[in-house]
Amino acid sequence: MNAHRSITRKYFNFYYGLGGTIGKYKFDKPINETVSNNPKTFYNLNSKTGINLNLPTKKMDWRVIGIELTYNYEFGPYQNALENVRNSNEDPSLLIFNKKSILAYNFGSEAVFKLTSGNTFSFGYYIGELLNRTDNLKGMNTTFMATYMSYKIKKITLSFLSEGGQANISSSKFGLSYQLF
Repeated sequence: MNAHRSITRKYFNFYYGLGGTIGKYKFDKPINETVSNNPKTFYNLNSKTGINLNLPTKKMDWRVIGIELTYNYEFGPYQNALENVRNSNEDPSLLIFNKKSILAYNFGSEAVFKLTSGNTFSFGYYIGELLNRTDNLKGMNTTFMATYMSYKIKKITLSFLSEGGQANISSSKFGLSYQLF
């Protein structure tokens, strides 16, 4: 669930918001053998703010470049499982990023197509970096990338996000939102 506010002018778009997520996770081998009996749920509270350079036309708004600052707080069985893996990890090549509070920034671009029915279709991408690395990741590459798309029908938006990082770490999220105001 997310609540956000967006202010759009001719050449810029500014936004801020709060959110929360409940979901399920899956680890691949060898980690899944360590945490196989744990509940597979995670919880997340987050906030974000950003600004985009916007180039509008009759048929499209192109958010050419934007910067976003995000804060995530993760908790629950997922964090507990990461702690168990970190404590039992004997493989030096397996890096565990177990941090409940995550601060990151990203740069991105997005195209929003205005359809004849008044609905919109958008897609975009971003690339970012963690700002608060743990000690075991100092000097490591913590870059992440994502692509996303959404379709807005009146006040309802359906969305899909696919995000990835290092060493086959990835996540996908489907979203459904409703515009209150």
